[in-house]
Amino acid sequence: MSTNKCIDAGPFLEKLDQDKASQAWLADIQKEALDILTQEGFPTKKVELWKYTGVEPIIESSFSLAKEAANVSFTAIPETTPLVFVDGVLSNELSNLEGLESGLTVKSLELAIEENAESVKQALSEAPNDCSDAFTHLNRAFIQNGVFIEVEKNVAVEKPLHIINIGSQENTISMSRNVVLLQAGAELEIFEDFISEGEAKTFSNPVTDIHLCKNAVLRHTKNQSQNINSFHVASIRVSQDRDSSYYSSVLTCGSAISRLNIDTELNDENASCDFKGLYAIKGKQLADNHTVMNHNAARTFSDQLYKGILDDRSRGVFNGKVFIAKDAQKVESAQLNKNLMLSKNARIDTKPELDVYADDVKAAHGAAIGQLNEEELFYIQSRCISKDDAMSMLVHGHMEEIIATVKSESIKEYLENIYLSLFS
Repeated sequence: MSTNKCIDAGPFLEKLDQDKASQAWLADIQKEALDILTQEGFPTKKVELWKYTGVEPIIESSFSLAKEAANVSFTAIPETTPLVFVDGVLSNELSNLEGLESGLTVKSLELAIEENAESVKQALSEAPNDCSDAFTHLNRAFIQNGVFIEVEKNVAVEKPLHIINIGSQENTISMSRNVVLLQAGAELEIFEDFISEGEAKTFSNPVTDIHLCKNAVLRHTKNQSQNINSFHVASIRVSQDRDSSYYSSVLTCGSAISRLNIDTELNDENASCDFKGLYAIKGKQLADNHTVMNHNAARTFSDQLYKGILDDRSRGVFNGKVFIAKDAQKVESAQLNKNLMLSKNARIDTKPELDVYADDVKAAHGAAIGQLNEEELFYIQSRCISKDDAMSMLVHGHMEEIIATVKSESIKEYLENIYLSLFS
């Protein structure tokens, strides 16, 4: 039943056909998630974590699960290994899983459920409380497809993995589930990419579960540049062991409503994470970013910089929480949210948070909101550069700091082609 804090999930769920799980344990996980979603429903703006993002346009739409990958065009980024999902279904024709580097395992989640059951079961069963909500329950109840990635001990994979998610068919919902496991000393770069072919209305609801063992290093870039008719709600959950490092670069410019929940658990000493984010939106777009850094152990480290560029009547949301547990001494953490407003009608709601229960820590947080600097514009124009070009240069400079954090040069060039043309 709908209340001021929840919306009945029944009408949305009855439109979805659930495939029978191949394993009894998976069927139990799906049933548990479905029961929770049925009982608790979808959130309204009365729920604190969703107070700026109304989900009614999503759940009042009619979506169905695609049964097979549609025919779409696709060009691989040079020097990457592509895995292509079309409307949530793996395309064997467009993907390339041949000749993988030694020590790297990449397979469909469907196959991994059969062959790597314990690893998948653990990833699907264990999740941070901060990252469990109606949409992660929806994903868990209707696990459709996804990829299982494992890197063996002390293996450094040279080629980035490019996981491409293409929305193409009208009123389709994709609920991919990715499981990433890096053994001790392993290194990997992943690029999750969400794009559209055409103007079809689609809904992406992906979840990525990551576990980094001792001294593992993961560089993880996520791009969301889907068409303006689409919706996107995603979750990334990371568990880190001692001496592991997680580098996240998140870029968003697409969809009518876009939401990302990203949670990392720093569980042992010298684990570190670095979050970089960019949301560049216009029109009536809404981009909502929620991040959580849980320092569960002493001598763990985190740094976060999220930057927004907002034009027209767009709306941005940033909520960044740093939690430092009791007795987690010698922790160092910093977070900053900076926003550039190109229109008086645009709006940003920003809320950096510190929740500290230890007394020997270094923690800082802040937010800044401003418009283009008139003095900088005048200086550039004095060099015989037009005002429009001067504005573009300043906007590009605001973006480049985030794009530059991507390690792969070919992926970096791909992102520049998308983002540096947005406000020309």
